[in-house]
Amino acid sequence: MLEEAGIAAPPRRWQEVPAYAEAVKRRTGRYALFVTAVPDDSAELMEAMVQMGVRLLDDRRRAAFNSPAGRRAFAFWSDLYRRGLLPREVVSQGYRRAIELYQAGDLAQVASGPDFLRNLQTNAPGIAATSAPFPPLTGANGEANVAVMNLVVPRQSPMATEAVSFALFLTDAGNQLAFAEEARVLPSSRGALGQLERRLRRAVPADGQERLVHGARLLSVTTLGQARVLVPATPGVKRLQAILYTQLQRAMLGQIESGAAVAEAEREWNRYASARWP
Repeated sequence: MLEEAGIAAPPRRWQEVPAYAEAVKRRTGRYALFVTAVPDDSAELMEAMVQMGVRLLDDRRRAAFNSPAGRRAFAFWSDLYRRGLLPREVVSQGYRRAIELYQAGDLAQVASGPDFLRNLQTNAPGIAATSAPFPPLTGANGEANVAVMNLVVPRQSPMATEAVSFALFLTDAGNQLAFAEEARVLPSSRGALGQLERRLRRAVPADGQERLVHGARLLSVTTLGQARVLVPATPGVKRLQAILYTQLQRAMLGQIESGAAVAEAEREWNRYASARWP
């Protein structure tokens, strides 16, 4: 699709997306990317807003997104949709639909992890054969998103000492590296991550399919150096996502102007936040 559209590589920054999406649609009749606006699905769109310079909440947990950056982000997504440069289903279907479209050859790119390529090689070998890993889209500062898990020991736990010891065992660099190799994931320890990167650079598989996955894993490892948690799992974050996405959907569908949608989202969130955190 990129060759047909006359594009050598997908964009690296969000500001490059409109011209890219227009070129793909005009020259192929298909779509460049799929970012869902379904409230209870992927947080990718909200993460993209942060990459675009949007501060979601202030220190009092009140809305901070009704700002110049926030209004630009809402206008960015609603304009892409109204121009027909995003699949119509982004307002009604979630991330699974992006996978379906990519496997069918109707989507130029999809955001996923290295193991997605293994599934693709099974489910759509023809598409896998013409796929290649690229760095994720970021904002102007180049920061990518990383999803993290936390290990927590409740203060009232009757076995706090043992639980902390187990957490330290799980997060030990050597154990993390062994686990990452078995599960084909990335380790959470910086030391283990460095060791994994060195191993990946040394051992490049001869098999073409394995080499594709190997390259994607190495790219993921190096990307973590410029990654952070863009949307922390703070209280009420799912409610915030639902409010933002619902109002953005209205702007995409032409039911409301994008600036008014931001203002309505601000009012709705602040009513919720004032009741929960007076």
